[in-house]
Amino acid sequence: MSTINSQIDLDVLIIGGGISGLTTAWWLAQQGLRVQVWEKSSQAGGKIKTNHTDGFQTEQAASMIMNFKPEVDQFFSRSGLTQHKAKRLLQSENNRYLIHQGKLQTLPMTIARLFFSPMWSTQGKLRLLMEPFIRKANKDDETVSEFVSRRFGHEFLEKAMEPFIAQQKPVNLNILIN
Repeated sequence: MSTINSQIDLDVLIIGGGISGLTTAWWLAQQGLRVQVWEKSSQAGGKIKTNHTDGFQTEQAASMIMNFKPEVDQFFSRSGLTQHKAKRLLQSENNRYLIHQGKLQTLPMTIARLFFSPMWSTQGKLRLLMEPFIRKANKDDETVSEFVSRRFGHEFLEKAMEPFIAQQKPVNLNILIN
């Protein structure tokens, strides 16, 4: 961990070198402020990590960094980090994988395929079919989990969404595939 050097005159001290802390530091520095970022771990990036194992690349957490919103592209372009932005292959854009009953399964990306997938219980499938009839939320501060549960059901939240947005312990895929 860094220590404060009393000779350095700072405008802003940012605690945490995750994507939010690093982005905030960069934008503040662009405004001429003197910024320092403190991160407790040995590597910046927070929960965002890229793993290379046995010829496969996997991304951990904050997959929205790969999105195509103008603000994200502007940040990558202005900061000189465009070459480090993870690229999606067109053929794999629709492929997401989950571990279901101890096996790696493709997550269906259409309602029809979701409905016929063995990953969902009969009750879960019926709940997915009700989605077009679900009304708008009554509150303004609905969380992502509340939104997904309300629109698609708790089973969809647990099986399809949480694996992509929650921090999980690494899984040894070699054991699952063999």
